[in-house]
Amino acid sequence: MTGLTPLTPQSAAVVAGWVHSRADAVLAGGPQFPFPLTADLLLGIAAEPEWRVFTLADERGRVVATASLYTKDGGRLLRIGRVIVDPDRRGEGWGRRVMEELLALTDADPSVLATELGVFTHNELARGLYERLGYRPVPGGVSVEVDGERWQTDELIRHGPDRGAAPSSS
Repeated sequence: MTGLTPLTPQSAAVVAGWVHSRADAVLAGGPQFPFPLTADLLLGIAAEPEWRVFTLADERGRVVATASLYTKDGGRLLRIGRVIVDPDRRGEGWGRRVMEELLALTDADPSVLATELGVFTHNELARGLYERLGYRPVPGGVSVEVDGERWQTDELIRHGPDRGAAPSSS
């Protein structure tokens, strides 16, 4: 594993190619995530000061996953989002690896009290991973319509190591 690297124009083009439908986009980034997804849209998000967008590459240097951190509450609370694994590489543990890398990054920063994220209730694999990584449900979540179906989200939070209570996730 090579670790997290910032999004580049080349990696943005690769990631944009993984999102094939509006449902893929919503599953990856919520109802506001754009579709069709383009490299320019991803680079625009990465250029916003409150966002940090990362990629993870395999041992051959091929991008296999991406994830983002959104800064809230002056950096005391970070929101993890837009976790996407190359569809051809799913089931190989890359989702876990990108999450572990993000958590190592956030846990190393003593100013970060907690990380939060949202997950669709039907995305049982992702939710199970997040819970194994220490995330716990908190009040919140929304219902959105995707391709004529109602999708419900759950909000989860994980407190940093030995940092006590985190700010609310509102």
